Amino acid sequence: MTLMAALRCLTSDQNVLDVAWGRVEEKRSHVYVVANWKTKESAEMFLTSERKRDYHAMLSSASDNAQNPITYIVNFKPGFWIPNLLNRRTEVAKVFFQAPMSVELQREISAFLGKAGEHSSGSSKTIKAPVDCLVSQGWVDGLTEQNGKTLKGSLWLHGWRNSERERVWKTEYRPGVDPADQSKFLKVDEYWKVMLEHFGAVRWEEGHCNFIRIPDAAFQQPEN
Repeated sequence: MTLMAALRCLTSDQNVLDVAWGRVEEKRSHVYVVANWKTKESAEMFLTSERKRDYHAMLSSASDNAQNPITYIVNFKPGFWIPNLLNRRTEVAKVFFQAPMSVELQREISAFLGKAGEHSSGSSKTIKAPVDCLVSQGWVDGLTEQNGKTLKGSLWLHGWRNSERERVWKTEYRPGVDPADQSKFLKVDEYWKVMLEHFGAVRWEEGHCNFIRIPDAAFQQPEN
């Protein structure tokens, strides 16, 4: 069974508008598949369908990764389905917080991530825009169980123009001060870690994905 067969299974659902997939640069055995659904309801119906079980079985068969596939429904804001965002240098961050969470806290976290996106889109006068479009963030629908803990997940997508622009921004730009030392301005990764801990993040992971957007015609071609 091949990955393309699994993708065909997914796109055979008439409610799927578009699909992109890619391997995680830091973990080549891991693959992200992103589907754009007509409605949230159609995505929810898929999760309980026989097609979803077949799709996961095909993904498992096509992978050398022992972990079972995981599917999330995420409402990204702003609208994320922009080709320049899901490109060949997309940074994907998954962040998990202890549940339950108040709506107010979720809004505060989303506002912080949105502000981070504004910085990376070129609000710095010394560092020109390193991304092709706005950063997009969304909350995972429902709760996630991990290691006996009930967590609320959030995904953050960041489309970089190239690795060099990303490196310069992360090493030269300092978006915020250290709460423990107001005279010290933190680098991007340091600031990200401090703020996530401030918001009560339990765990997070980041990786880069080389997304390939799949047109419908790709599924009509025979496999080699």
